[in-house]
Amino acid sequence: MCPFHNPVDVAVIDEAQMLFDTDRGAAWTAAIMGAPARHLYVLGAPDCIPMVRRIAELCGDPLDEISLERKSPLKPASQPVRLQELQAGDALIAFSRREVLDLRAALMQHGRRVAVVYGALSPEVRRAEAQRFNSGAADILIATDAIGMGLNLSIKRVVFAALKKFDGKQTRDLTVQEVKQIGGRAGRYGKHEVGVVSVLAGAGSPAFIRRQLDADAEIPEDLRPFVQPDADIVKAVAAEIGSESLYGVLSRIHRAVLRKDDPNYRLADMEQAFAIASALEGVEGLDLTTRWSYAMCPVDDRDNGIQRLVGWAADHAAGRRVLPPGTGRLPPSERASREELERAEKRHKRLVAWRWLALRFPEFYRIGRTRRKPHAA
Repeated sequence: MCPFHNPVDVAVIDEAQMLFDTDRGAAWTAAIMGAPARHLYVLGAPDCIPMVRRIAELCGDPLDEISLERKSPLKPASQPVRLQELQAGDALIAFSRREVLDLRAALMQHGRRVAVVYGALSPEVRRAEAQRFNSGAADILIATDAIGMGLNLSIKRVVFAALKKFDGKQTRDLTVQEVKQIGGRAGRYGKHEVGVVSVLAGAGSPAFIRRQLDADAEIPEDLRPFVQPDADIVKAVAAEIGSESLYGVLSRIHRAVLRKDDPNYRLADMEQAFAIASALEGVEGLDLTTRWSYAMCPVDDRDNGIQRLVGWAADHAAGRRVLPPGTGRLPPSERASREELERAEKRHKRLVAWRWLALRFPEFYRIGRTRRKPHAA
């Protein structure tokens, strides 16, 4: 979403530790290397510094490093905290949506006022839940590591409900940076003199928290920034191999990168882009660049997102207007059941995908009534 064609004097790119994310790191690489700014401020956790240095070297750009010190002290608790001992101002951290909702149900049964924050919620809902917690309308915040980015929260104590997380490949211990990033949300300066980091009884040892907070930043061995092709590269490769097949072009890029084992860059995980490109092979009437835009669209494959996307693409190719997916009836968040929340989250993801495409193809993705032929998808 970075506007590469809008020159500015100053650009600020936050959460630069996301450079190491195999799925989304390429977006941070592209923004840092491509933002058309005279001065670029890159903000992030200490472990991202070596990779930012590497990117600056690759670009031939000068780099100034500024380190900021925490204003209020952060200390580990000596004893675990039981669920019934949670206090107003506490944030309880879990690492799956299911765990968050289970903890929410358990606390609400005891009459506690609870706010929740996790990745599947829309940014608007996350901000609204954060405001409920900050204003005192909710006593306790239950959240995933989504609280580590983009939210201002007045947390007195962070309590980990788990010291392990599933990272998409394996269940592992929390890293030093994860404990520091999440635990560091405790003790907001000006509101709480000291931030406390603890663990829920039965979830692990406070000694683990203490060791991770005291440890130096863990620097990954591979400092090659993640990259992925853009529309210009896709068109250039298509011309080189004489093919308009997006799947064929992406396969050629993937093979070339793996064979070359580039010393400066590594290819981001493009599994979903490949799946969308393959599904779009049967849709005629869309040029290569347009199909590349569809392949980059954020969809939830667990909700038949790719199939729905292909249906939209078919309407687009046929010159039909693509209407936004229905929103349904949204339940009040405090009384919503798990099933109602799941339905609302799915609807939100569909709307995000539709809106993403509307920004790129406004002539086809616009709100309004039109007569349209039924489509199998």
